[in-house]
Amino acid sequence: MSTNQENWPQSRGERWRNFLRQNQSEIVTVLALVFVGLTCFALGRLTASDFNSTLKFTPAALTSLVGEKTKKTVSENEPIRFVASKSGAKYHWPWCSFAERIKEENKIYFDTEQQAQADGYSRCGNFLSQAPMGFKEATQNAQK
Repeated sequence: MSTNQENWPQSRGERWRNFLRQNQSEIVTVLALVFVGLTCFALGRLTASDFNSTLKFTPAALTSLVGEKTKKTVSENEPIRFVASKSGAKYHWPWCSFAERIKEENKIYFDTEQQAQADGYSRCGNFLSQAPMGFKEATQNAQK
């Protein structure tokens, strides 16, 4: 009689129980890996929310972080001269990439922005983005 019962198809529950018993170690390993992965993800999300999205820098740190080519600082002792081309219509900062492309024999120098504007030149498109730190405030106060 026991041989007849072995030939009968197993119920769904019995098949699952047999599968779980036979693959118990693999199932535990997979569940442990999933748990560790989810735990690491959750910890990463928790620590990321602790960081403040705004960065705070001191002025000294800003000037040291900004490279020589990216930003200049305004010094009251050091006058800044503006550069234009004889054949052009725009004036530039001396460190502007457009000013660096002008041949030396074609360069015109201005001591002030007002001198360049009086001669019919206007600001280049990169003028404000290339301006040294402190320049924007100085020009806004002068224009008011």
